[in-house]
Amino acid sequence: MTAKNRKLLAFFAAVVLIAVISGAIIYTYNANRVPDAPEILPDSGLYTRERKIVINKPSGAATTIYYTLDGSDPKTSSNVLVYTGPFIINADTTIKAYAKDERGLESEVVEKHYEIRIGG
Repeated sequence: MTAKNRKLLAFFAAVVLIAVISGAIIYTYNANRVPDAPEILPDSGLYTRERKIVINKPSGAATTIYYTLDGSDPKTSSNVLVYTGPFIINADTTIKAYAKDERGLESEVVEKHYEIRIGG
């Protein structure tokens, strides 16, 4: 093997090593990344009629959305619900929700508060 070939081989070995190390770092970062929080719509506020509530899943990994309607922490409450689609509220409600991915990693809890004043 010529000196030129040895240098070329060493260069490619270094490139492969850097790629492997970078890939491992990126994989580790993504593997430990918690999911983004879900988005509760509409915004908090005072409404004069019932409201349809939508909880949007964060993009990315498959997640399940857990939520409560009584203002309790959905990570610890016995009143936790699994989000399956939009629902209607017609009274004062505090919704708290979080996302949990297939690895068991959890997002932060988000919260919205609705005051409903129907007919008055």
